Amino acid sequence: MNTKPKELRKVELDDLRPYAAPTSPEGEDILIVEDFSRIDFAGKAFKSDFFLIGFCESGVSDFFVNSRPVTLQAGDFYILFGQQVVDRVKQSPDFHLVALVQDRNYVQETLISMLHLWPYLFHLMESPVLRLTPDEQATLHRSYNTILQRLSNRGHTFWRESVRTMMQTFYFDICDAVERRNPQRERFRSRLNFVFYNFMQILSANYFREREVAWYAERLKLTPKYLSEVVKQVSGRTVSSWISSMVVMEIKNRLRNTDHSVKEIATQLHFPNQSFLGKYFKNLVGISPLDYRRLSEEDTLELSAPNDAVLS
Repeated sequence: MNTKPKELRKVELDDLRPYAAPTSPEGEDILIVEDFSRIDFAGKAFKSDFFLIGFCESGVSDFFVNSRPVTLQAGDFYILFGQQVVDRVKQSPDFHLVALVQDRNYVQETLISMLHLWPYLFHLMESPVLRLTPDEQATLHRSYNTILQRLSNRGHTFWRESVRTMMQTFYFDICDAVERRNPQRERFRSRLNFVFYNFMQILSANYFREREVAWYAERLKLTPKYLSEVVKQVSGRTVSSWISSMVVMEIKNRLRNTDHSVKEIATQLHFPNQSFLGKYFKNLVGISPLDYRRLSEEDTLELSAPNDAVLS
Protein backbone atom coordinates (compact mmCIF):
# COMPACT_ATOMS: atom_id res chain seq x y z
CA MET A 1 0.00 0.00 0.00
CA ASN A 2 1.37 3.43 -0.96
CA THR A 3 1.42 5.69 2.08
CA LYS A 4 3.34 8.61 0.57
CA PRO A 5 1.73 12.03 0.75
CA LYS A 6 0.69 13.65 -2.48
CA GLU A 7 2.75 16.70 -1.56
CA LEU A 8 5.88 16.94 0.56
CA ARG A 9 5.19 18.49 3.95
CA LYS A 10 6.78 21.89 4.50
CA VAL A 11 7.80 22.86 8.03
CA GLU A 12 7.92 26.60 8.66
CA LEU A 13 9.23 28.69 11.53
CA ASP A 14 5.75 29.13 12.99
CA ASP A 15 5.37 25.33 13.20
CA LEU A 16 8.28 25.31 15.66
CA ARG A 17 7.03 28.11 17.92
CA PRO A 18 5.21 25.70 20.30
CA TYR A 19 8.61 24.14 21.06
CA ALA A 20 10.44 27.45 21.56
CA ALA A 21 12.05 28.35 24.88
CA PRO A 22 10.28 30.98 27.02
CA THR A 23 13.12 33.41 26.25
CA SER A 24 12.31 33.30 22.52
CA PRO A 25 10.96 36.68 21.41
CA GLU A 26 7.31 36.30 20.50
CA GLY A 27 6.47 36.99 16.87
CA GLU A 28 10.10 37.54 15.83
CA ASP A 29 12.12 35.80 13.10
CA ILE A 30 14.41 33.93 15.48
CA LEU A 31 13.61 31.16 18.00
CA ILE A 32 15.53 29.21 20.61
CA VAL A 33 14.63 25.51 20.81
CA GLU A 34 16.37 24.11 23.87
CA ASP A 35 15.59 20.48 23.06
CA PHE A 36 14.96 19.88 19.37
CA SER A 37 14.61 16.15 20.00
CA ARG A 38 11.16 16.83 21.53
CA ILE A 39 9.88 17.43 18.00
CA ASP A 40 8.81 14.11 16.54
CA PHE A 41 10.16 13.85 13.00
CA ALA A 42 10.63 10.09 13.04
CA GLY A 43 9.45 8.53 9.78
CA LYS A 44 8.20 11.88 8.47
CA ALA A 45 9.89 13.55 5.51
CA PHE A 46 9.65 17.33 5.40
CA LYS A 47 11.10 20.32 3.57
CA SER A 48 12.61 22.96 5.85
CA ASP A 49 11.44 26.53 5.37
CA PHE A 50 13.77 27.77 8.10
CA PHE A 51 17.50 28.04 8.87
CA LEU A 52 18.79 26.07 11.86
CA ILE A 53 22.04 26.25 13.81
CA GLY A 54 22.32 23.43 16.32
CA PHE A 55 24.65 21.98 18.95
CA CYS A 56 24.41 18.28 19.75
CA GLU A 57 24.97 18.05 23.49
CA SER A 58 24.46 14.31 23.86
CA GLY A 59 23.42 11.15 22.06
CA VAL A 60 23.36 10.37 18.34
CA SER A 61 20.98 11.12 15.47
CA ASP A 62 21.08 9.68 11.94
CA PHE A 63 19.04 11.21 9.14
CA PHE A 64 19.17 12.16 5.47
CA VAL A 65 19.25 15.68 4.03
CA ASN A 66 18.51 15.91 0.31
CA SER A 67 19.13 12.15 0.13
CA ARG A 68 22.59 12.44 1.71
CA PRO A 69 23.32 10.71 5.04
CA VAL A 70 24.14 12.82 8.09
CA THR A 71 25.17 11.69 11.57
CA LEU A 72 25.18 14.00 14.59
CA GLN A 73 26.90 13.07 17.83
CA ALA A 74 27.83 14.80 21.07
CA GLY A 75 30.01 17.86 20.46
CA ASP A 76 28.88 18.36 16.85
CA PHE A 77 27.74 21.63 15.38
CA TYR A 78 25.16 21.48 12.58
CA ILE A 79 23.55 23.83 10.06
CA LEU A 80 20.31 23.08 8.22
CA PHE A 81 19.66 25.46 5.36
CA GLY A 82 16.21 26.34 4.07
CA GLN A 83 14.51 24.38 1.29
CA GLN A 84 16.24 21.12 2.21
CA VAL A 85 14.40 17.81 2.52
CA VAL A 86 14.96 15.89 5.76
CA ASP A 87 13.82 12.29 6.16
CA ARG A 88 14.53 8.94 7.86
CA VAL A 89 15.29 10.60 11.18
CA LYS A 90 16.54 8.27 13.92
CA GLN A 91 17.61 9.37 17.40
CA SER A 92 19.12 7.66 20.40
CA PRO A 93 17.11 8.00 23.65
CA ASP A 94 19.64 10.46 25.05
CA PHE A 95 19.87 12.64 21.93
CA HIS A 96 19.74 16.35 22.81
CA LEU A 97 20.07 19.20 20.31
CA VAL A 98 19.98 22.89 21.24
CA ALA A 99 19.09 25.08 18.27
CA LEU A 100 18.77 28.64 17.04
CA VAL A 101 16.08 28.63 14.37
CA GLN A 102 15.66 31.59 12.04
CA ASP A 103 13.45 32.72 9.20
CA ARG A 104 15.26 32.32 5.86
CA ASN A 105 14.66 35.93 4.87
CA TYR A 106 16.05 37.12 8.20
CA VAL A 107 19.23 35.10 7.59
CA GLN A 108 19.61 36.48 4.07
CA GLU A 109 19.22 40.04 5.36
CA THR A 110 21.85 39.35 8.03
CA LEU A 111 24.34 37.87 5.56
CA ILE A 112 23.67 39.93 2.46
CA SER A 113 26.53 42.36 3.15
CA MET A 114 28.94 39.62 4.25
CA LEU A 115 29.89 38.36 0.80
CA HIS A 116 33.28 37.15 1.99
CA LEU A 117 31.49 34.49 4.09
CA TRP A 118 29.56 33.00 1.20
CA PRO A 119 32.29 30.50 0.19
CA TYR A 120 32.18 29.11 3.73
CA LEU A 121 28.39 28.92 3.78
CA PHE A 122 28.27 27.13 0.46
CA HIS A 123 30.90 24.75 1.81
CA LEU A 124 28.66 24.12 4.81
CA MET A 125 25.80 23.28 2.45
CA GLU A 126 27.93 20.38 1.25
CA SER A 127 29.40 19.48 4.66
CA PRO A 128 26.95 20.79 7.30
CA VAL A 129 28.44 19.02 10.35
CA LEU A 130 31.44 20.37 12.27
CA ARG A 131 33.17 18.08 14.75
CA LEU A 132 34.24 20.72 17.24
CA THR A 133 37.33 20.70 19.42
CA PRO A 134 36.80 21.54 23.11
CA ASP A 135 38.16 25.06 22.52
CA GLU A 136 35.83 25.59 19.55
CA GLN A 137 32.88 24.31 21.56
CA ALA A 138 33.68 26.85 24.27
CA THR A 139 33.98 29.71 21.74
CA LEU A 140 30.73 28.95 19.96
CA HIS A 141 28.88 28.34 23.21
CA ARG A 142 29.99 31.76 24.46
CA SER A 143 28.69 33.39 21.27
CA TYR A 144 25.47 31.41 21.53
CA ASN A 145 24.90 32.34 25.18
CA THR A 146 25.55 36.02 24.42
CA ILE A 147 22.84 35.90 21.75
CA LEU A 148 20.44 34.21 24.17
CA GLN A 149 21.00 36.92 26.75
CA ARG A 150 20.37 39.68 24.25
CA LEU A 151 17.26 37.97 22.87
CA SER A 152 15.74 38.03 26.34
CA ASN A 153 16.51 41.75 26.79
CA ARG A 154 13.74 43.29 24.70
CA GLY A 155 14.11 46.58 26.57
CA HIS A 156 17.33 47.42 24.74
CA THR A 157 16.82 50.46 22.50
CA PHE A 158 18.63 48.82 19.60
CA TRP A 159 17.48 45.28 20.31
CA ARG A 160 17.00 44.10 16.70
CA GLU A 161 20.15 45.79 15.44
CA SER A 162 22.26 44.36 18.27
CA VAL A 163 20.87 40.83 17.82
CA ARG A 164 21.65 40.98 14.10
CA THR A 165 25.20 42.19 14.83
CA MET A 166 25.72 39.37 17.33
CA MET A 167 24.48 36.85 14.77
CA GLN A 168 27.02 38.21 12.30
CA THR A 169 29.78 37.71 14.88
CA PHE A 170 28.49 34.18 15.44
CA TYR A 171 28.77 33.48 11.71
CA PHE A 172 32.36 34.72 11.75
CA ASP A 173 33.15 32.22 14.52
CA ILE A 174 31.48 29.41 12.56
CA CYS A 175 33.36 30.26 9.37
CA ASP A 176 36.63 30.49 11.27
CA ALA A 177 36.12 26.87 12.33
CA VAL A 178 35.53 25.93 8.68
CA GLU A 179 38.66 27.81 7.56
CA ARG A 180 40.79 25.84 10.01
CA ARG A 181 39.63 22.59 8.44
CA ASN A 182 39.15 23.46 4.80
CA PRO A 183 40.69 26.80 3.78
CA GLN A 184 38.34 28.91 1.68
CA ARG A 185 39.90 32.34 2.14
CA GLU A 186 42.15 32.15 -0.90
CA ARG A 187 39.06 31.67 -3.05
CA PHE A 188 37.61 34.98 -1.99
CA ARG A 189 37.34 37.90 -4.37
CA SER A 190 34.48 40.27 -3.55
CA ARG A 191 33.39 40.67 -7.18
CA LEU A 192 33.58 36.93 -7.83
CA ASN A 193 31.53 36.06 -4.77
CA PHE A 194 28.95 38.67 -5.69
CA VAL A 195 28.56 37.01 -9.11
CA PHE A 196 28.37 33.56 -7.53
CA TYR A 197 25.81 34.69 -4.96
CA ASN A 198 23.60 36.16 -7.68
CA PHE A 199 23.97 33.01 -9.75
CA MET A 200 22.85 30.84 -6.83
CA GLN A 201 19.88 33.12 -6.15
CA ILE A 202 18.75 32.85 -9.77
CA LEU A 203 19.46 29.11 -9.87
CA SER A 204 17.44 28.37 -6.73
CA ALA A 205 14.41 30.10 -8.26
CA ASN A 206 14.68 28.66 -11.78
CA TYR A 207 16.47 25.28 -11.75
CA PHE A 208 13.20 23.37 -12.12
CA ARG A 209 12.66 24.83 -15.60
CA GLU A 210 15.98 26.27 -16.85
CA ARG A 211 19.00 23.99 -17.28
CA GLU A 212 21.24 25.76 -19.79
CA VAL A 213 24.39 27.63 -18.72
CA ALA A 214 23.75 30.27 -21.38
CA TRP A 215 20.35 31.14 -19.87
CA TYR A 216 21.90 31.94 -16.47
CA ALA A 217 24.76 33.86 -18.07
CA GLU A 218 22.28 35.98 -20.00
CA ARG A 219 20.31 36.77 -16.85
CA LEU A 220 23.53 37.92 -15.19
CA LYS A 221 24.65 39.82 -18.31
CA LEU A 222 27.82 37.72 -18.50
CA THR A 223 29.31 35.41 -21.08
CA PRO A 224 28.84 31.70 -20.38
CA LYS A 225 32.63 31.28 -20.30
CA TYR A 226 33.13 33.99 -17.66
CA LEU A 227 30.26 32.71 -15.50
CA SER A 228 31.69 29.20 -15.67
CA GLU A 229 35.14 30.43 -14.64
CA VAL A 230 33.79 32.42 -11.69
CA VAL A 231 31.56 29.64 -10.37
CA LYS A 232 34.39 27.11 -10.67
CA GLN A 233 36.85 29.39 -8.88
CA VAL A 234 34.51 30.29 -6.01
CA SER A 235 32.79 26.95 -5.41
CA GLY A 236 35.09 24.35 -6.94
CA ARG A 237 32.19 23.13 -9.08
CA THR A 238 31.01 23.94 -12.58
CA VAL A 239 27.78 25.75 -13.45
CA SER A 240 26.47 22.58 -15.08
CA SER A 241 27.27 20.62 -11.92
CA TRP A 242 25.32 23.06 -9.75
CA ILE A 243 22.34 22.97 -12.12
CA SER A 244 22.26 19.18 -12.44
CA SER A 245 22.71 18.62 -8.70
CA MET A 246 19.75 20.89 -7.93
CA VAL A 247 17.57 19.18 -10.53
CA VAL A 248 18.55 15.67 -9.44
CA MET A 249 17.98 16.62 -5.79
CA GLU A 250 14.45 17.78 -6.65
CA ILE A 251 13.67 14.64 -8.67
CA LYS A 252 14.92 12.42 -5.84
CA ASN A 253 12.86 14.30 -3.28
CA ARG A 254 9.68 13.94 -5.35
CA LEU A 255 10.34 10.26 -6.08
CA ARG A 256 10.99 9.50 -2.43
CA ASN A 257 8.46 11.68 -0.69
CA THR A 258 5.42 12.01 -2.98
CA ASP A 259 3.32 9.61 -5.02
CA HIS A 260 3.68 11.64 -8.22
CA SER A 261 4.33 9.51 -11.29
CA VAL A 262 7.55 9.98 -13.29
CA LYS A 263 5.41 11.52 -16.03
CA GLU A 264 3.94 14.04 -13.56
CA ILE A 265 7.40 14.91 -12.24
CA ALA A 266 8.66 15.40 -15.80
CA THR A 267 5.83 17.87 -16.42
CA GLN A 268 6.38 19.68 -13.12
CA LEU A 269 10.10 20.14 -13.85
CA HIS A 270 9.55 21.16 -17.48
CA PHE A 271 11.19 18.17 -19.14
CA PRO A 272 9.98 17.51 -22.72
CA ASN A 273 8.65 14.08 -21.69
CA GLN A 274 9.02 11.21 -19.24
CA SER A 275 11.66 9.48 -21.38
CA PHE A 276 13.88 12.57 -21.42
CA LEU A 277 13.73 12.86 -17.63
CA GLY A 278 14.51 9.15 -17.28
CA LYS A 279 17.64 9.41 -19.43
CA TYR A 280 18.75 12.62 -17.67
CA PHE A 281 18.34 11.03 -14.22
CA LYS A 282 19.98 7.70 -15.11
CA ASN A 283 22.95 9.44 -16.73
CA LEU A 284 23.63 11.36 -13.49
CA VAL A 285 22.54 8.88 -10.82
CA GLY A 286 23.24 5.55 -12.50
CA ILE A 287 19.77 4.04 -12.10
CA SER A 288 16.33 4.82 -13.48
CA PRO A 289 13.80 6.96 -11.58
CA LEU A 290 11.58 3.92 -10.94
CA ASP A 291 14.52 1.87 -9.63
CA TYR A 292 15.44 4.79 -7.37
CA ARG A 293 11.88 4.95 -6.03
CA ARG A 294 11.78 1.19 -5.48
CA LEU A 295 15.11 1.12 -3.64
CA SER A 296 14.20 4.15 -1.54
CA GLU A 297 10.94 2.49 -0.51
CA GLU A 298 12.94 -0.57 0.54
CA ASP A 299 15.17 1.83 2.51
CA THR A 300 18.29 0.28 0.99
CA LEU A 301 19.38 3.25 -1.08
CA GLU A 302 22.55 5.05 -0.03
CA LEU A 303 22.48 3.62 3.47
CA SER A 304 26.08 2.55 3.12
CA ALA A 305 27.21 5.89 1.69
CA PRO A 306 30.03 7.62 3.58
CA ASN A 307 29.11 10.54 5.79
CA ASP A 308 30.92 13.15 3.69
CA ALA A 309 28.79 15.82 5.35
CA VAL A 310 31.23 16.08 8.27
CA LEU A 311 34.20 18.37 8.76
CA SER A 312 36.50 17.12 11.51
